[in-house]
Amino acid sequence: MVDLLGQAVKLGHLDVVRWLHECIIQRSQVPRSKRSPILLSAILNGHIDVARFLVDNDYQLVEGINVSYSQRCIDLKMLTWLQSRGLTDGSTGWTDKAAEAGRLDVLQWLDANMPDDRGTTRAMDEAACNGHFEVVKWLHANRQEGCTSRAIDKAALGGHLDVVKWLHENRQEGCTTGAMDNAAANNHLDVVKWLHENRQEGCTTSAMDGAATYDHLDVVQWLHKNRQEGCTTDAMDGAAANGYLRVVKWLHENRSEGCTTRAQDETQSMEVLRWLRDHRSEGCTNGLMVDAVRRGDFEKLLYSVEKKIGQGYLGRVIETTVRNFQFEVFQWLRVNFPEHNYEATARFIVEFHMPRGTRLWDLFFEDEAARKQEAKSTKTTE
Repeated sequence: MVDLLGQAVKLGHLDVVRWLHECIIQRSQVPRSKRSPILLSAILNGHIDVARFLVDNDYQLVEGINVSYSQRCIDLKMLTWLQSRGLTDGSTGWTDKAAEAGRLDVLQWLDANMPDDRGTTRAMDEAACNGHFEVVKWLHANRQEGCTSRAIDKAALGGHLDVVKWLHENRQEGCTTGAMDNAAANNHLDVVKWLHENRQEGCTTSAMDGAATYDHLDVVQWLHKNRQEGCTTDAMDGAAANGYLRVVKWLHENRSEGCTTRAQDETQSMEVLRWLRDHRSEGCTNGLMVDAVRRGDFEKLLYSVEKKIGQGYLGRVIETTVRNFQFEVFQWLRVNFPEHNYEATARFIVEFHMPRGTRLWDLFFEDEAARKQEAKSTKTTE
């Protein structure tokens, strides 16, 4: 019955909680060791009516609610009630969390009722990051903690141009190259352009690298035309890994940085892999076959076999199939590369790296297991 009560509390069914509580009280008292977790569940799930009922029936917390629970208690009604019943532990940090969540009403209440909780620069930084413009302005007007350069950097990351502009005009902390880098990687070209025209920090090669990695070709092209930082091999490597052929082609035709063997090794696109093999000279490593097995990409595995890539790395490939329980690939490798000692490799992995008591050996070598069982049965019959 106590477990049923706990479930009803978690779901916020006050009528059920009241009925179950009365039934339990009639038979046996709810153990006090269970009361604090049950009340805490009501509070953390935002069920204030249930929490009130429990407190009125002698449920108490072992320790007060602190800021570590704030993501679930950052509701003004709940927080007001918690403080009125002495259920908070007096810790600070609520202001930062309320700002991060965009709860201006809670911030104003904290300012009036918990004056010791003044907050830190994190309040405005995180409010800016999440685009809580009104919170940013309120903190500026009513608190002294201010912010750091992370405020503009993070606002740019989220594409909150209105916040970026306001901080630029009303605060002195400025930003770093991370602002434009972040905006570019997240496809906020309007923010990139504004920073370029109004700030002096500029960006780094991470801007184009990030934009290319996530298929933001318009941003890549704008940076190429308007900025001097360029990119690194991470740009084409990242675009290739994520399968963005149009970005790979553009970088190949318009930039000189090229790529590394990571491009072919890590790409998830056969179209990109074939294009790189035909148009780039960096090649790949034995890791291409390992990556194909790790991802369960059988088409890429067949391609690596066709091109004789990674066959000297077969031991690690087999190890990867065992660790990832890829039985079909394991059997396919045994058929196509019979010269390798599969039993020794698999036995080492199964015996030393897998939980005891598993049937992995039988699963990987089911044909041998079947033959041994048949031979044993034949011998017994004789």
